[in-house]
Amino acid sequence: MKRGPIVCRVTLHGEIADDGDKVCAYERRVISMADATDTLRQFAYRCADRAVRVHAVAALRAAG
Repeated sequence: MKRGPIVCRVTLHGEIADDGDKVCAYERRVISMADATDTLRQFAYRCADRAVRVHAVAALRAAG
């Protein structure tokens, strides 16, 4: 199994516990796997860009 920013689509088997926003099961089978590095990097960039813009607007309002 690969390590790092990997996202997998799986099927679950056996006893399954579903808590609404998370699920666990006795057994899982990986259907597909992908490296999420680029997606995570783009998300981090968008978050940082938005934070800088919000801070810049707040600073301009405070100065004016």
